[in-house]
Parts: sequence; C-alpha cells; structure tokens
Amino acid sequence: MDMEFAKQVFIEEGDELLALVAGALFDPLTGEAKVNPDLAEIFRAIHTIKGSAALFGFSALVNYCHHLEDLLQHIRDGEIKPAGDFQQLLVAAFHYLKGQLDRLRSGLLPEEDEEGLSHLDRFKAYLQSGTASPAGEFASTAITSFKLAFQYAENLFTSGSDPAEHLEFLRQQGTVSKVRLQTHFKTEFEPTLCYLSLSLQFDTACSAEELQQMFALLPDSCLLQIEEMPPAAKLPAPAEEVVVQQLQSQAEPVPDVATDRARIAVRATNSDGLFLRVESKKLDNLINIIGELVTQSASAELQLSQNRAAEVVETFASMQLLLSDLRDLALSMRMLPVADSFARLKLLAEELGRTLQKEVVLQIAGGETELDKGMLDRLAEPLLHLVRNAVDHGIETPEQRIKAGKNPVGQLRLQAAYEAGVVLIRLSDDGAGIAAEQVRNKALASGLITAEQQLDEAELYQLLFQPGFSTARNISNVSGRGVGLDVVKRAIDMLRGKIYISSRPGQGSVFEIRVPMTLSIIEGFRCSVGKLTLIVPHSMVEECLDYEKQRFHYQGALLAIRDDFVPVISLAGLLQQQVEPQQQKNLLVVRFGAERAALVVNDLFGEYSTVVKPVHPLLRSIEAISGSTLLHDGTIGFVLDIAALFKMASVIERQNLAKKCLQEG
Repeated sequence: MDMEFAKQVFIEEGDELLALVAGALFDPLTGEAKVNPDLAEIFRAIHTIKGSAALFGFSALVNYCHHLEDLLQHIRDGEIKPAGDFQQLLVAAFHYLKGQLDRLRSGLLPEEDEEGLSHLDRFKAYLQSGTASPAGEFASTAITSFKLAFQYAENLFTSGSDPAEHLEFLRQQGTVSKVRLQTHFKTEFEPTLCYLSLSLQFDTACSAEELQQMFALLPDSCLLQIEEMPPAAKLPAPAEEVVVQQLQSQAEPVPDVATDRARIAVRATNSDGLFLRVESKKLDNLINIIGELVTQSASAELQLSQNRAAEVVETFASMQLLLSDLRDLALSMRMLPVADSFARLKLLAEELGRTLQKEVVLQIAGGETELDKGMLDRLAEPLLHLVRNAVDHGIETPEQRIKAGKNPVGQLRLQAAYEAGVVLIRLSDDGAGIAAEQVRNKALASGLITAEQQLDEAELYQLLFQPGFSTARNISNVSGRGVGLDVVKRAIDMLRGKIYISSRPGQGSVFEIRVPMTLSIIEGFRCSVGKLTLIVPHSMVEECLDYEKQRFHYQGALLAIRDDFVPVISLAGLLQQQVEPQQQKNLLVVRFGAERAALVVNDLFGEYSTVVKPVHPLLRSIEAISGSTLLHDGTIGFVLDIAALFKMASVIERQNLAKKCLQEG
C-alpha cells in the first residue's frame, strides 16, 4: 500500500474520531464542555487513535494517547476523582490532538512539544494523586472478556424490550466486538415478532456477578448466557468497530435486508450511522455538475413553455422536483454545524486572556447553525483575528473593569443564526468599546480621509479594516500592528459576505458578519433593468408590485405600502443603465435585516435557480454585484448584493443631498 495514501486515511479517520470526541465532550447547542462528558466514548476514540498511530511509528502521539487513556480509564471506573480543572484538561487535550493532525496534514510529524509535555505532567499528577495503579498497569489486569449469548423469544417486542437497546447498554459499560446475529425466519413472516438471537464478546472491568445484576430485569422472553473467556482467547480491545456477520440460518438463508437491519441496529446509538468516506473534491465536482444541471433545467423549462406541450411540461415538472431534491441533498452533505469551530475559539479566548492577565469568558449560542464546510474553513481565520482583537483591545484588565464599575470577568459572546437567507455571526464584548473620534483622528493623521469629509460612525468604523490601520497605543505579540482586521475584511469579501461594526465607548463592541450559507447554488428571482439581467436572492424578496398602480411621496422617493413607507431605489440610475421610456416598470420589494426598499426594475421573470460564479475583475468595483451566472440563452446575469446595494444607495443619496445644499447655499 502507498504509505502516503495510508497516512491520509489515518488523518481522515483521526478527524472522524475527534468528531466523536467533540460530540461526547461539548454541548452541541452552546459549545460549552459538558458537565458529565461521555468518558467511555472519549476513551474508545483515543485508544483507536493510539493504535493507528503506532502503525506509523508516531511515538510522540502514541505516548500522549497512552497516558491520556490511562487517566480516562481510572476516572471512568471511579478509581480517581476528577478535580475542578478536569474538563479544561480534556478540552485542551482535544485541541492538542487536532493540532497534531494538522501537523500531519501539512507534511510535518507529530512531536513532543512543550504543550504536550505539560499535558503529560498533568496526566501523571492526576494518576499520582489517587489510589490507582501505575499508568498502563490497569489495562493489562482489570479488563475481563466475556462471551454473551442472548436467546430471544418471539414475543420479545411485546414486553417492551429491544436487542438494539441491549447493545447500547453494553456499549456504555465497556467494549463490544465480534457481534454475531442469527435469524430464524419462518415461512409466514410476522413483523411484530422477533426471530433473532445474538452473541458477542464484551470487554469490561465488571465481574460476571455484576453482569448478571445488570440484566436481572430482563423479561422472561430473553435468556442471557454469560461465559468468561480464558486469557488466551482474549482479543486486543478494539475501538467501537462492531462487525455484524451474516450467518446461515438452519431453516432458510438470511435475506440481505436482515443483515442491513442488524447493522443499522448495532450502530443505532451513533448519530453518524453507517458512512462512506468520500474525497472532498469528488463532492465538490458533484455539486458543480448538479449546478450545471440546474442551469440547463431552467433553459429547458423556457423552451417547453414556448412549445406548450402539456404532457412533456408535466413530465419535466416532475423531473425538476427530483432535481431540486438532489441539489438540496448534495448541498446538505457539505453543511456542518458551527459548534466545533466556535468551541476552539472559546478555548483560544480564555487561554489568551490568561496570557494577557485578563479574566475572559466566551459564551456560545447557535452552535447548531449549519454552514457549508468550505465556508466554515475559510471563516476560521477571520474569526480567529476578531476574537484575538476583542480579548487584546476590547476587554480591560480586572483592575480597570472594577474601577469602571464592571464585573472583573470580561464577557464575550459568539453567536450564529439564520437571517433572511444568510448566516449571521455576531461577536460582542462588554469591554472598552471603540471611540469613533479617536478613529477619525487616526485616519486624518494617516491621510486616509481629509478634514472636509463628513463620515458617520459606521463609515468611520469601516476604516479599521484598512491595511495597517490600528488605534492601539502599544504593540504586543498578540496585535497592535494593524495586521488582522484587513485580513478579516478580505476573507469576508471573498465569501460574498459583509462585516459591520457598532460600538459604544465604555460598554463594548459588536462585530456582525453576514455570509451566504453556500457559495455554489442560489434560489433567485430574475428581473431586468434595461438590457441587464439581474438575480435577486429569493429569500430577500417580499413582494412584486405594478409601478403604475402605486402611491408615491416626496417626488417618488418613498412608496406607500399599506401602513408603511419604503424608500425607492432606481436600479437603472444606480447601475447606470439606459432604459427606454416605453419600457414597463415594476417594483421589487426586498428586505435585508430590518431594512426594506422598493427596487425599480423593468421585466419580472420569476423564480430562477442558478450557479453562482465569481465576478469578472473588471466588475469587482461595483459593490452591488456579488456574483455572475450563465443564463439559459448564453448571456450573463448578475447576482445583486442587497446589503451592499442599500449602502451604495445611501451614500449616493447623501452625496446628492450635499450637492443640493451647496447649490442652494
């Protein structure tokens, strides 16, 4: 076998095992470490990583995992009582192992660095503080292997019992392996009856008597035989890798569906279930192909509507529904919750706080919110910079906070949520805040603005994203050189996202990031302005109106919609498009967050699914355009960025107002 390929498999398996550790260690909603983490699950994952690392000679990784699993074994079995910092130690170990896998991914080998050695010292300190046997001794003497055989009566299910529940219970108490499922189907199959018997090997620290007590409440419809295996018959304790073997029934051959059901039952306790490892690039190619299918589907739909072939149109509509389901399924394969990424930032914030002699707590909300894996990876760096910036510049020292009448512990809050077709990520702190006047003075001194320019607070805060711009008085090894926020802005721009800053001096700051859930395919609403075809994200469209039938105020600047007034934006003027006087006009009412506006367009074509491509470099200066797409007729359409459009219209409106005041003055 190619060793490089084998090493890549090891890295991928390590990622999956650490994902199991994360599920056992962190609360999926808050990202906080659980009060009672599943130590058995963590132990099995660490044990498997250790065994795989030994095959490649990664001695540093093997040594680390060996001492960690010794500690977990003793604590899980109640021989050592964990101290208050045990959860923090587990979280640190989790991130350390992820870091070692990242080293392998970058072509480096795992090594015993200072951080790893400090963890080993803490592992050993725990072992020495209790009455447990020396590291490594417990595993060779305290684990006993049993052969368990379950004989189930046909009326098992009516008693409320279930073989899958028995497997789950055993999995929580030890290690299950060599599972064999035998079926006894009859000619007349009755789905409410049980035709199963089960045997397995169970490795545990329990005695035979304790096992009998565990299953003392089994119904009469279930007979359990327990047999202790001699030492020579014991196998090396595997990780949770249950192998279901299809056995030939004495009466009839076992159908394939029985094996499939048994396999699912054995893995029913794991949320990942059965899985197939697929290279990420193949999934990307699948999504790209589906995206092209979506575009071709829109073209075919237009041609069919012109031919008016009713039967063909109906068949094609059914095919479009299947294509839509296929597209959603393919995109969901790349969607991951943000909880794991946020949990790493929580650890970083608190460790950085200790380095800077500050007390910091990072709270997480919305960890279940899902993002495309590619976007999640590309958001890691900008979020890292924002958290570092908040801890270093935003949160004050405990002495400063007490003097200001605040809690000495600085509070950061990182939350994610869905909002109007995008994902909103908000990082807030209760620190010193940002003084807008200080930003203005720094910008004047740096030559970024002139004294005549009048900028509001939001525009002044955007200057913080300029390369080299920093209001920090001191340069530290964390920040202060003006490198960081410009990286954040570039990364968010590349994701077709937007970032906003709001702040109140003395009370704290808020950084808001809005990004699309995926970069591949969007559901849009197609319209035209002059000869330009535009795609507006469908989730942001509220309604369409006939221009001629509406009531306008203030010379057409405001539109009256029921009991509300909405500003009107002429896209032709904003995008500098020539429109013939006789062309019909329509209104597209859109919303972004709390803001609404009525866009003046020409033709309305309705819903349109499309693949989003990057904008040509020559058009990147147009802020209101976030992407392009190839239309069914071969022409190019442009995806509107509603947030940027609102900002662009606001700036132009203020410029026009300033010109008007100068002319009248």
